[in-house]
Amino acid sequence: MWKLGHSIDAIGKIMDLTRNTVAGVCSRAGLRRVDKRTVNVGRLKEEGKMKEEKPPKEGGVEIEDLKDHHCRWIVGKGELDLATYCGKTKLKWSSYCLEHYERAHVSHARGGG
Repeated sequence: MWKLGHSIDAIGKIMDLTRNTVAGVCSRAGLRRVDKRTVNVGRLKEEGKMKEEKPPKEGGVEIEDLKDHHCRWIVGKGELDLATYCGKTKLKWSSYCLEHYERAHVSHARGGG
């Protein structure tokens, strides 16, 4: 069932076991899921293209100009020697834009960075 892609919850329901029991057995057996972040890179790129807005001013966005939708990747220091942030539109589930999400997560999961 694991190799067919069933979730731990689904396996537990089928086998009448708790989720934790199934998770423990899978862990001891060395079964690992492929990191979904590496599998969905194509979807991430499409979403990133759709949400892209005009780039922020050169040098990033300073803390007083930071909005909820801005990427929180630190790119340098501003005039008051405080951090400046990327400022591109972030992904729905992340604090980062597509580029910085991939740098922080996906490339490491692939062993490339």
